[in-house]
Amino acid sequence: AEFRKMDRLVRQGMPAGAFGFSTNSNQSHYREDGKPVASRFASLDEIARLCRVVGASGRGLVQFTHGAFATPEHVAHISQWYDTILKETRRPLIGESIRHRWSEPDLWRKQLNDVEERCRQGYAAYAMTSTRPSTRRWTLKESNRLDEIPAWKNLMTMPLDLRKEKLRDPQVRLELAQATTAGKPINFSRRWDCIAIKKAARVENRHLEGRNIDEAARLQSKLPIDAFLDLALSEDLETIFEDAATQGDLQAVKEIFSNPHVLLGQSDAGAHVANANPGFGYSTIMLAHWVRRRQIMSLEDAIKKLTFLPASLFGLHDRGLLRRGLAADLVVFDPDRIDLAEPEKVDDLPEGAPRYIQRARGIHYTVVNGSVLMKNGSHTGVYAGKVLRSI
Repeated sequence: AEFRKMDRLVRQGMPAGAFGFSTNSNQSHYREDGKPVASRFASLDEIARLCRVVGASGRGLVQFTHGAFATPEHVAHISQWYDTILKETRRPLIGESIRHRWSEPDLWRKQLNDVEERCRQGYAAYAMTSTRPSTRRWTLKESNRLDEIPAWKNLMTMPLDLRKEKLRDPQVRLELAQATTAGKPINFSRRWDCIAIKKAARVENRHLEGRNIDEAARLQSKLPIDAFLDLALSEDLETIFEDAATQGDLQAVKEIFSNPHVLLGQSDAGAHVANANPGFGYSTIMLAHWVRRRQIMSLEDAIKKLTFLPASLFGLHDRGLLRRGLAADLVVFDPDRIDLAEPEKVDDLPEGAPRYIQRARGIHYTVVNGSVLMKNGSHTGVYAGKVLRSI
């Protein structure tokens, strides 16, 4: 009875203007009460059944998120799943999350090959990638960033004074150095050159800001573990570090971003509003970091990837181009100045709960349906948006 009801809801939704069916089986996603989100328990048969309803409508697409892939075997399993859905629905599918990961540095190639093979077979198969490297900011005073490494997890649970004492012990440092850089793949780069000194707590250490631990170690003629811990201990463990686990290989990123079957997105901004790095601003990052600073593609190609490609895939045929008669959705910006501002913490959620917002620089106007919505970063008071429906 529940299956039939879900079928009916999807069948009613498609002619009402739905763009398709999406679902989430990310094993790290939980409800606010700590229970897994219900969609995590859905079988392939259940999901395929709902996708077939979309296929029968002759419109829309299907989209999945599975979270970070743990092993190449898992990737192979998901790949077979996608093949089944594509054959049974004949609708566009957005599936793979393709990113260069230091923990699995060659996995992206396997995933990209799978998507391209589906396209060669005549299917409309697409993947997504994130323009924002998966960065985390943390200190050795209060953080669980290194909890995947048992040696660090044990140490970080100790009282602060004992923790500092252990961090000064040469033998402990040797053990930590080995545990940090060697071992099975985890959601951490295991590379000192991927850990940056984001903010020093003491003025005399400000010259190290922006450097990675490898650079700081060479500058001081120290081992990386010693440069890392000496700095943290000198600042009462309040040094803010930042590490990136993804999108670190420039050539890999270039190939992923430039592939015509890969969409740019995965902001995740609505899910982690209390986190200083939830992933919003992905289009600004693309234009500022990857186009202007790293020059992995032309400005024109990047704008096409951010506008025309998703508009076409989702069937928004009156958007995504500058052309007479189409909706006037425009962003007027300075390509030499566009950039993200630092995240700002505000306490405007119910009960005064905090969230982060992030503004942009170098954007003069945002125009929606021909009306100026934002001017130089400020809202004009105009609400020109409307509900979009598939056509």
